[in-house]
Amino acid sequence: MNTLTIFKDYIWKLLLLILVGATIGLIVARENVLFLGVLVGLAFFILLVRRPELSLAILFNGTLIYFYLIYKLDIESSRLLTGGFYAFLSLSYLLGGVLLNARRPYKFRLSSVDVLFIFFFLWAFLSYFIFYTENNLAYKKITLAPLLVIVPYFGIQLLSSEERIKKFFKYCVLVAAILIIPSLYELIFNLILTEAAGFSIYLIKGEEANHILFGITFAILLLIIFIKIYERKENKFKYLILIIPSAYLLLRSGSRGVLISLVITVVFYLLFITTMRLKTKIYAVVFIALLFSVAYKFMPESTIVSYRSTFEYQNMPIELSSVLQRITIWKEAIIDFKENPILGVGMGNSVGGSGFPHNIILEVSAEFGIIGVFMFLSMCYLTIKKAMRFIKREEKQDLNLLMKLSLILFVYSLTEAMFSGYITNQTQLFMSMGLVVSLTKLKANNQRRDLERKRAL
Repeated sequence: MNTLTIFKDYIWKLLLLILVGATIGLIVARENVLFLGVLVGLAFFILLVRRPELSLAILFNGTLIYFYLIYKLDIESSRLLTGGFYAFLSLSYLLGGVLLNARRPYKFRLSSVDVLFIFFFLWAFLSYFIFYTENNLAYKKITLAPLLVIVPYFGIQLLSSEERIKKFFKYCVLVAAILIIPSLYELIFNLILTEAAGFSIYLIKGEEANHILFGITFAILLLIIFIKIYERKENKFKYLILIIPSAYLLLRSGSRGVLISLVITVVFYLLFITTMRLKTKIYAVVFIALLFSVAYKFMPESTIVSYRSTFEYQNMPIELSSVLQRITIWKEAIIDFKENPILGVGMGNSVGGSGFPHNIILEVSAEFGIIGVFMFLSMCYLTIKKAMRFIKREEKQDLNLLMKLSLILFVYSLTEAMFSGYITNQTQLFMSMGLVVSLTKLKANNQRRDLERKRAL
């Protein structure tokens, strides 16, 4: 009997034993609140194991749910708590993916992108130890890498069926759509959050509101809906209930990088991917421009001033201009690369030890040198090349659409990574890269099965 099949047969019995043991222990200890929390957690865990595409979608576009719950429950956030949340998701989609593939034999094959990915992060870890300086951010980056980048990249490839990948995109829209309601509620009633030029649904004590993550969540929702509308010629009006508030919330986030990345991605889609007529492309551009123009009219003055400052940054002091701050740290990262072009300065040691150049290309160049940037750019090039070739050759409409969605999300994540984030928290970037690779493997496996059937006949 297949080892995976045996594992599948016993895993639910194991989970039941854990549940019974935890229940008895907590009842004896009279920890009723904790008992209820554990019970809910286990029930949710079983749901996520049965639907690994849901846990992957939460990781990809729904982590705001976790941070919002922490904020509303007034729980003090910590690295341990947040790490536990990511570990919870990782265990659920890995276990669910293994069980999913136990139903039908699936041979995992390494692609050229997989090999580059493995060697790139091996070099990243090696760089950390070679240039170890007791840097706190370097430690943070190295500990986040497994949960936010490495495991998600391979975990999403366990969705080895067209149906599961379809559900993944469906859940990406669903989790963001759910967030619209509390976002509007906080926008109307929470004066503490609405005072800021950049709005976010939560505020962790001692930290600034993460308006970039908030904006990215709705940008991804809009991209998926936009492509589905124009690829499938679906009724646009039924999506307005999601499109209108999402566009407003994205603008209200005040994140210029998120907005610029969205515009660049849409232009990339219209120029290089879609085959729609020029007239339809013009209509699409007009609709998008009109949508955001109307939403902009309803922005508070503080947010409008923030957007205008993008073009007036030279007249502002550096402490008030995020544009000037980014230009300054970009220059510092370039200096780091020039001084250490081959090996770089080591993970987390760029920009005077802050390790946060706010540009993924400059970060990789400064911290990992020519060796690292060559591997990273090769990964990106091969991902786009494989996706474009797939789109041109794949005749099955549904598979073609899935690849277009994966490529567009990769392009968006890569573009947005030029303005914010650091290499080991670019979850969307590497998950979308994994999706592209997964779809190429899925097609190859289908072709292999068809060939075997023909030979059997």
